[in-house]
Amino acid sequence: MDLKKKTIITASVLCCCAAIGGAAYFGITNNADSDDVFVPPTGYVRETTEAPLYTDPTEPPATEPVEHAAVSDAADQTETSSAESATVSGTLPRPNYFELPLGLDILQDYSRTEPVFNATMGDWRTHNGVDFAGVIGDPVKASAAGFVTDVYDDPMYGVVMEIDHGGGITAKYCGLGKGSTIPVGTEVKTNDTIGYLGTVPCESDAGAHLHMEMTENGEIVDPLVLFELA
Repeated sequence: MDLKKKTIITASVLCCCAAIGGAAYFGITNNADSDDVFVPPTGYVRETTEAPLYTDPTEPPATEPVEHAAVSDAADQTETSSAESATVSGTLPRPNYFELPLGLDILQDYSRTEPVFNATMGDWRTHNGVDFAGVIGDPVKASAAGFVTDVYDDPMYGVVMEIDHGGGITAKYCGLGKGSTIPVGTEVKTNDTIGYLGTVPCESDAGAHLHMEMTENGEIVDPLVLFELA
């Protein structure tokens, strides 16, 4: 083959290569301008394959749940402690009114300093409370809201419950049935049943009744005055 033919063949090959290269270039350029090109959305994450590929910017970030139980328990304990402290210190508010604990049938009034004859004991003594007649087993009600501060069995007055009614006022409910009372520390509301009627040993001749005594700031007072019946 002569030199002239070799030159023509070489030129043809170079032209084909150039044509192929140009086609490839323009094909890539056209694809880059097409709609199929991937455009990363807002929030696209590239830093690590462990992170989500796409996070919605309108979604709030995930947070760990906040535990409130301990706070709630602490608040309950604070309220309980405050109530107990108020009971001990006598700072409960004074009731606006008092209800009768056992009906309207009064056997004997408060005698102040005047002695009265006690048929059961056979002597004269002051009567420091009010006797409300009833039947053994009758429900006895709290005369006002408060806290039960003591329950005990007295040889003279039977089962006695003491309730702090606030404002320095404490009531003794005497003559309750054994085993029928609510426990010490119980919070009561007006007219809640606190126990059931039993007997008053030192006044047994008078029949079944509730002997109720009340003090205000440590001084014995007439319950009927607080009941607004005297």
